[in-house]
Amino acid sequence: EEPYSEGEEVKKSKWGYERESQMLKMARCTIQNQKDGVALVGTVEDFSFDLKYQTRAKHIPIPDSFLSNGKDFYEYEIYVPWSRVSGNLTRKNQEPSAVSGFGAVDHSRSTTMPRDIASRWIHFLGLHEGKRCIVRMRFPNEKTPPSVWIWREGESKPTLLGSMQFTAMDKVPEGDGFKLEAKLKDDHLVFTVQTFLYRYAPLEEYGLLGAMLQPWVGKPETRTYRATLKDAKSGIESPGILSISSNYK
Repeated sequence: EEPYSEGEEVKKSKWGYERESQMLKMARCTIQNQKDGVALVGTVEDFSFDLKYQTRAKHIPIPDSFLSNGKDFYEYEIYVPWSRVSGNLTRKNQEPSAVSGFGAVDHSRSTTMPRDIASRWIHFLGLHEGKRCIVRMRFPNEKTPPSVWIWREGESKPTLLGSMQFTAMDKVPEGDGFKLEAKLKDDHLVFTVQTFLYRYAPLEEYGLLGAMLQPWVGKPETRTYRATLKDAKSGIESPGILSISSNYK
């Protein structure tokens, strides 16, 4: 079955936050920070979801997460780094499918163009208990080493590793079965990519209009994989999901 990726534009008038109940409403979707975890309920296009995270959301400071030129800004936040999740997913005219596993809750907002923040992002989510690890890399441009932070299970917050030497990569390799490495002093991260899951290139959906927009927004593309991270410092091998978001000129 093909991966499902749908979105819905929500106008300002359809947004709302109820402070007392800690519920954010967005058109036909809600997210609520309840006493026993985070609840997500909603419908987008022909897809409905009803999911419950077993961990409450809280604001946690993230390194290299707020960037500003004095006028425009970019901000990234994590509210639940890892949690057990269960619930139901329903496609139109189909019976609900019960699901259970692990998940995270993050959020980004920006008033600037993506290519002005980074030429590439690499994001790894390892959510299996006992091997949990999150890594995020921001490449300011094609010639500058990435700024990297890591959040290992058992630590109260992420650690900024700094600018790391990284596998040279003009373009993301096609398919799967490749490795990526990042090194800085005693820190050595090795990502082994096992399975290609899907590719998302939003401007391609708009054809000629998308091509006309490229001089301003670039050519964004995200590829998502199943992968394993080997962290030399902790000795942990963490299975998870790796996404590589590039913004080609």
